[in-house]
Amino acid sequence: MKKLLLVFGLAANVCIAQKPLKFDSVSVISNKDTIEIKCKSTIVYTHQGFTLVSSDPRIYSYLLPGIEFFDVQCVNFYDTGMTLKDSTFNNPIAIYHNNHKDIQVAQYVRDKSITLMKKDKTGIKFY
Repeated sequence: MKKLLLVFGLAANVCIAQKPLKFDSVSVISNKDTIEIKCKSTIVYTHQGFTLVSSDPRIYSYLLPGIEFFDVQCVNFYDTGMTLKDSTFNNPIAIYHNNHKDIQVAQYVRDKSITLMKKDKTGIKFY
């Protein structure tokens, strides 16, 4: 019976992970302008947050300054359980946290894009 519960528990964790979302382009949004980059990126959600994998390592260093000095294959953001409301946006805005650099991002999900915004109003849009 214990083995059955263990197998069921492991299967439940695997099932919670969603299908990876794949993007072909990225826009880096700054206070001055927006830069478009053609690169493959994938976001994989789990019950704990999401993992970002990109073919261009500049994406990681933009979200987490200083990380360019490490050999990074992906970055993880964890769900804080907090949301924001925005009068110009209908859906709740989820807040995610990265433990490596102690940075939070707000996630805006639209039809075919995901935007991660930092507190300084800069961000990255995946589409």
